[in-house]
Amino acid sequence: MGRIDNKSYLWKDTLLDGARYYAENCEFIKNALRHTSGQDSFIEYVRKRNTEFLKVEVQKHLMTEYIPDETMGMIKFYAYGLVQFMLEWLLGDMHFSPEQIAEIWDKSLPEPLRQYLYP
Repeated sequence: MGRIDNKSYLWKDTLLDGARYYAENCEFIKNALRHTSGQDSFIEYVRKRNTEFLKVEVQKHLMTEYIPDETMGMIKFYAYGLVQFMLEWLLGDMHFSPEQIAEIWDKSLPEPLRQYLYP
């Protein structure tokens, strides 16, 4: 995922790789969610990882650790929604291919964040 600065590997490629990873590990993730008491901890972990990844990308482009509150709010809103959508997809509530999921995630990216992920 750290390769999105490369012009040949874009944000959309990162999303597709993520969707494929979750699809390939779907049964394991579903089992963990259904049969352990750690469901919330898994969700929180994925939310934090996604939020941190987006935050780092924005910081790289701003060339500072400071991120305006509004931008951080958009990062969290997008990351949290992405995780919830992913969980519903993996648990069988939606029937999309990884390619379709990546397309939906990409189109759902708030416009102000595009400048940081598609420089």
